Amino acid sequence: MFLLLLEQTSSDGNQTTSTLSITLNRSDSGRYLSCRAYNHAVPSDALEDGWRLDIQYIPETVVRLGTSLEPDAIREGTDVYFDCLVSAHPTVYKVEWRHNGRMLPHNISQGVIISNHSLVLQGVSRSTAGNYSCVGFNAEGDGISLPFTLNVLYNSET
Repeated sequence: MFLLLLEQTSSDGNQTTSTLSITLNRSDSGRYLSCRAYNHAVPSDALEDGWRLDIQYIPETVVRLGTSLEPDAIREGTDVYFDCLVSAHPTVYKVEWRHNGRMLPHNISQGVIISNHSLVLQGVSRSTAGNYSCVGFNAEGDGISLPFTLNVLYNSET
């Protein structure tokens, strides 16, 4: 965490202005930040004001292959499924899937089923192999995952 505090006192000494520059991250969300002012010349309690931090950030996404699948043993004809794990605030309003950098549309007739944060590829083939990524969109921006490389084993005699 980066923290910089600057104080300026007026020429007559009656007013002090403090400026706080701070670098926060998403783990700071929910923490309480307060400012407390006191005057040693006046016997009274300090004045305090504060805010509960609400840190908003671009979605962070990760593609995960279905847990029952072996990534090095996927053969032609197999059904493959992926999950897009998303961490975001505010919540994502859309998740998009990409194959080799191009948007992958929902298309049941071609065996591409997209539901919420999941992608199902029915009966994969050589052309299905490649890099899969997901993108989460929220009010702060869009966050794309690192690609997951899908290798599809096939019989070279066919």
